[in-house]
Amino acid sequence: IEACTRRRAILDGFCRNVFGKVDFLHLPVLGRPVPSIAEAESMEDDPQALMKLAHHTRIFNYLGLPSLSVPCGFDHQHIPVAHQLVGCPFAEGLIFRLGDAYQCSTSWHETHPRNADPSKDQGQSKSQAE
Repeated sequence: IEACTRRRAILDGFCRNVFGKVDFLHLPVLGRPVPSIAEAESMEDDPQALMKLAHHTRIFNYLGLPSLSVPCGFDHQHIPVAHQLVGCPFAEGLIFRLGDAYQCSTSWHETHPRNADPSKDQGQSKSQAE
């Protein structure tokens, strides 16, 4: 109840302090490598691990801000990674246009990892596969 009561004041302060200076935020989705299936399953019983995993996204979920996760490459183990675009309330159109512009300029959203072996190449786009 307390979190819900304070949400409006936190949202107003965040928007004034952040979106008063910038139009959107560009941030990582995760602050660590994507967990394996076994790691993810072990996190189900560890609330602290889940909180750490959601560190870069939970504030925006709590505040109800529009955000979009966009593929942007691979980590050192060739696991896909993404960044997020976050906007002020009701800026969904801006966030979608930014995501679309990024995807029109790159092919990460079409690229799939061939394997998880770091000694191999990073991936293959649809056009390369054809």
